[in-house]
Formats: sequence, C-alpha cells, structure tokens
Amino acid sequence: MTIHFAVNPSDTYFVSTLTGKVRDTDLVEAYRDFLDSGPWHAGLMELVDLEGADLSEVTADGLRKLTEVMTSSLDAENATVATAIYAPHDLPFGLARMYQAFADESPESVRVFRDLDEARTWIEDRDPPAVEE
Repeated sequence: MTIHFAVNPSDTYFVSTLTGKVRDTDLVEAYRDFLDSGPWHAGLMELVDLEGADLSEVTADGLRKLTEVMTSSLDAENATVATAIYAPHDLPFGLARMYQAFADESPESVRVFRDLDEARTWIEDRDPPAVEE
C-alpha cells in the first residue's frame, strides 16, 4: 500500500495517489499524518487518484473515520475545501460515492469522476476556498 501526497506550493490543490491494497487504518493514518504535516495548509484543495488502488478491504466504517479526520482538521482551521476523486473502476467509484455522502454535512465538498481530465478541470476551475481567521 502506498498513499503518496504531492503538494506544489504554486497550486491551489494537492494530489493524493493511492496504489496497491489499502486498508481502513492505512487510509485514516496516512491522512491524519499528512493533515498534521507542514505541506498541508487550510484551504488547500485535493485531487485523489484511485486508479491503481485496491480498495477491497476498505469499509464504510473506515470511510466514516476518514470523514471525521478531515472534518476535524478543517473545523480546527475554520476552512472549507473541495475534493475531486478520480475513480475509473467500479469498486473505488462506489466507495468514493459513499465517502461523498458521508462528507455531505462536512466542510469538504466532494465530487467523484471516472475521467481524470474532468476531475482535474473541476478542481482547477474552483476558486480556492476561504479560510476564516
């Protein structure tokens, strides 16, 4: 399992690429560590690439916990973000849609795509979210 986060300081979003078999704990711990790290800052949007991910061991409970981690970090920073998820295969697409539903009441706006160019265009066309001071 690999979850790689790439942040370009000149961009308004970071890219997270998931490859190999991913488990609930992998997902939650990787995001918790990244959100607590230096490269992430409030308002930085995300493009998630699930093309190479095996999510067969990810559960609804794991996705709920991930939503809680994201919501907690965003609430602590008084921030909102947009997340585009590229999921070309059926299982990742379904799980991404489930995550989208869990995030519906959070400060994270999530949209799921089967086409990478559409996901990239959606996230790049969005204005960076405001961060309240």
